[in-house]
Amino acid sequence: MKKLFVGIDVSKLWLDVSTVHNDQPNQYIRVDNTKSGFRSLLNWLKKQAKVENWLICLEHTGIYAQPLWQYLTEKRIPFSVVAGTVINAGIAIKRGKSDKVDSLAIAKFAKRYADELKPHRLPAELLKRLKMLFAYRDRLVKAKVSLEVPATEAEGYSPKDSSEMREDCKEVVEFLRLRIKRLEKMIVEIIKSDPDTTKCYDLIMTVPGIGIVTACYLLIVTECFSLFKSSRQLACYGGIAPFEHTSGSSIRGKTRVSAKADKKLKALLSRGVSTLLIHHLPTKDYFERKIAEGKHQNLIRNNLKNKLLHTVFSVIRRSEPYDPCYRLAVH
Repeated sequence: MKKLFVGIDVSKLWLDVSTVHNDQPNQYIRVDNTKSGFRSLLNWLKKQAKVENWLICLEHTGIYAQPLWQYLTEKRIPFSVVAGTVINAGIAIKRGKSDKVDSLAIAKFAKRYADELKPHRLPAELLKRLKMLFAYRDRLVKAKVSLEVPATEAEGYSPKDSSEMREDCKEVVEFLRLRIKRLEKMIVEIIKSDPDTTKCYDLIMTVPGIGIVTACYLLIVTECFSLFKSSRQLACYGGIAPFEHTSGSSIRGKTRVSAKADKKLKALLSRGVSTLLIHHLPTKDYFERKIAEGKHQNLIRNNLKNKLLHTVFSVIRRSEPYDPCYRLAVH
């Protein structure tokens, strides 16, 4: 049976789709990221092979891909969703060239690793609710900050007749603060409603530097640790994994992280490291030791982010709470 390997690069407005078939030239099409676009895509694929011979592979791109996931699931068409870091590790994607090039690389990845790809299941209803509430919390936090900072800065500088405005602003900020706290309580209640998710959450929360928000976001982006096989893969997704910058004998650049990243995850890990540097003695000792060795503090902080993720994956893999003797993977 000859397969048609389909690679789909998903963006907000459209899908770039490439197909690879042993007996035919590679094909390419761009369709809208809408139901009518999905129908056009299926009609286009049916001209190339029977549905049962399709092997569809998408790069995980978050919310933009969910309408397509839902549509394919309703049509009972199997598809695989793979993290971009996994695809990069399997076959080089030339980032920045074009979406067409990326979709072809994904199709070639599907062909190369066909035996290892597993059909994707839509996230459980619980994870969908978590995503929705977490996104809403983000909007409330941004609204709170947008009011909080100007009101604080205006203290002592604004005319007296603006005091009423500042007081009103403070009332709104306090209202938002209470709503955010209430929302976080709702998020935890949803997590606690499912035994498997509760187990993951409770394990993550035993790791120093991980709070409610970070634990929730990790559950969302990893789909309860089913999307990523290792902390290294998740570190690549979060843009904190270091890569060599070398080519032959002429280019000998510094090891650096990729600019292509989940900036939310990166920010949450940065916050976790900052907490550790204040409250976690082994982390403080490690930081001071590396500073004394002449290491740049940004490099040390990035190493600590990686160690934090490694510790999280360790407690999930071992299915055991964090052990203080483990020293947060700091050595």
